[in-house]
Amino acid sequence: VSANDQVPACFRSNAMALDLIQDIKQRDRSVRVILGGSWERYLTAVAQNDQSYTGQMGREMKKAFPRLIATLAKRGIATDVIGQAATVPAKVKKCKKSMDPSACSVPRSKALKREKQTRQWLVKKTRRLAGNRQPIDVNSKFCTKKVCYGKKQGTWTWFDDLHLSATRTRSLAGLVKPSVVKAIEANKPAASEPDAPTDTNTDTGTGGGDSSGGCSIPILCAL
Repeated sequence: VSANDQVPACFRSNAMALDLIQDIKQRDRSVRVILGGSWERYLTAVAQNDQSYTGQMGREMKKAFPRLIATLAKRGIATDVIGQAATVPAKVKKCKKSMDPSACSVPRSKALKREKQTRQWLVKKTRRLAGNRQPIDVNSKFCTKKVCYGKKQGTWTWFDDLHLSATRTRSLAGLVKPSVVKAIEANKPAASEPDAPTDTNTDTGTGGGDSSGGCSIPILCAL
């Protein structure tokens, strides 16, 4: 992606993340990626030959996703994958007309369409990176086997039909904690090595962290 390319923002954010990964690796530091995407939505749009923006992005994902996997694998980047997240259909039964559908509870079968097929596709496509590690399941925090709640324990689940709310997202931090811990542990100096000096100036232009490391966990979106 070059500066003059007319491409969606996610193309640019992914290109920036890959540049950051390369920069960290060149400084002989470990890096870990968390990979997420609107898997089911894009796969369904492709299957239906959707000509909208969603269909366009779905076709781009189908084309570029294998290339992204190959790039991360070639660079030896440890990668964890976020599984399909529940979304909100346009109409929700038992939702009052005065309420936005994203504020209502949704049957799991509607919020997680083609759940089994999507999971199988994702596991197969990312096995080269994730091995036997299963996708991170964010839905366990607000869904049962039958329903996904629009509000649970005082926290709204969705911001709109596609995105989780900011407060719900913050409540899921524990699900990626193992990835964060692994990234930190990988960058600790060996017992025989002297501790690296600490640089209190974090404005390094590398995405965060001290001057010797940079951001340890870029998050990539699969368009």
